[in-house]
Amino acid sequence: MKGVLVMMDWNDGGGAGSWLIIFTIMIIFWGGVAWAVVAVVRRNGSPSGPTSQGQANALRILDDRFARGEIDEQEYRSLRDALQSHN
Repeated sequence: MKGVLVMMDWNDGGGAGSWLIIFTIMIIFWGGVAWAVVAVVRRNGSPSGPTSQGQANALRILDDRFARGEIDEQEYRSLRDALQSHN
């Protein structure tokens, strides 16, 4: 009968060590989740500021609109200056 009591009491015998292990595993798990979220956002998210490639694309589109006659020279210069001032 004593053997049965020892088996039933086995889980409570860990003391503070088992809580420390559980706490460490939880920290590692949630740290991994946070790292994965940051990695996905950085990979798929847009940058917070304008990039040189994005600015070049905007200027190319502006040039095309001017060449097609969609905008006049005054509007073209105004928009070009606005785009270039955001460096």
